[in-house]
Amino acid sequence: MKDIFLGKPLHWGLWILLVAVLYVLGGQHFHVRHFGAFILLLLAIAAGIVLFFALTYRKGAAFTRESIEEGDGGTSDGGVADDGPSDEGAAAAPPGKG
Repeated sequence: MKDIFLGKPLHWGLWILLVAVLYVLGGQHFHVRHFGAFILLLLAIAAGIVLFFALTYRKGAAFTRESIEEGDGGTSDGGVADDGPSDEGAAAAPPGKG
């Protein structure tokens, strides 16, 4: 299961807690009756989760299954540089009809 669920079990448990809190708030129509407070609470929860992840992150831990590679000098299409428009297919469309 560690190959499927990357990260700490505590981090995955945080998702369950988040869903439970939002479910309870939705059941009480908190997002309708107290919209301003709901938005502030949502922002506080999001900031808390980001802070929690930042404080419990272990350097070198995997967040993705595949490694994230550094850029290759500005080409993002598999190494093929785009040097501008090409003349391929120029004869296929008459001028002004393309």
